[in-house]
Amino acid sequence: MKHLVLLFPLFIACGPGYGLIDDGDDLLDEASEYDGASLRIVSPSSGTFLALEDSHEFSAVLYDAEGIEMTWEEVQWTSSADADWTRDVASFTDDTLEVGIHDITAEVTLPNGDRLAHTVGGILVQSFYAGTYSGLFHSEVTYDAYTVPCSGSVLIIVDPWGEVAAGGADCVTSLMGFDTELSYIFDLQNDAGVLSGTAGADLFGWYTLDVPASGTLDPNGIGLTVDFGGDFMEFISLGGTVEAARVSLDAGM
Repeated sequence: MKHLVLLFPLFIACGPGYGLIDDGDDLLDEASEYDGASLRIVSPSSGTFLALEDSHEFSAVLYDAEGIEMTWEEVQWTSSADADWTRDVASFTDDTLEVGIHDITAEVTLPNGDRLAHTVGGILVQSFYAGTYSGLFHSEVTYDAYTVPCSGSVLIIVDPWGEVAAGGADCVTSLMGFDTELSYIFDLQNDAGVLSGTAGADLFGWYTLDVPASGTLDPNGIGLTVDFGGDFMEFISLGGTVEAARVSLDAGM
């Protein structure tokens, strides 16, 4: 005898506390943990000097509404002074920022739809050697058997790339009973702290006597030192020294 098999659909009763899982609600619950979050760049800070020759740490941190650090890695970095400089991680080391004064911004887009940004300004990127050097200057001009000493102040600026040190010095001397102002011009090249070039004496605006000059550049130590000297036409000699400390990071930008 054939048996008749009846198939009945199986139903699950749905009452309070039962039902289908709503993925959308769970996603909203998970995203809500980002409500009230804040983003902060913790390195570098505003106004920091970053030496062009070194690598530097960049780090941004996401905090929840209670100020507790959250795990978040997707951070977009940009610079106001270097359009090609971008990064997309929370923390990294870098040595590729161009010379300039930068406003650096970090941005994130969170699961709850919020977009957060934080900017640190006035980040100075230039050479370790760059800046304004001021100090003392001394020279002697010997004409035949007559020596004219001259002492005064010197001001030399090392460019933002740390390649050129240029400036001048002024002093007052007595020549044949009259006080006379002399001026000197320095045009030097810097190679990792070793200076070479010329020092020129402006002789009363008539012409300039250029002599070889050499020295050292150590911003965190003795500063800028230069010795210069040379002979002209067998009866004129010129020599002198410069000692100057870095008084400012201003390199003319």
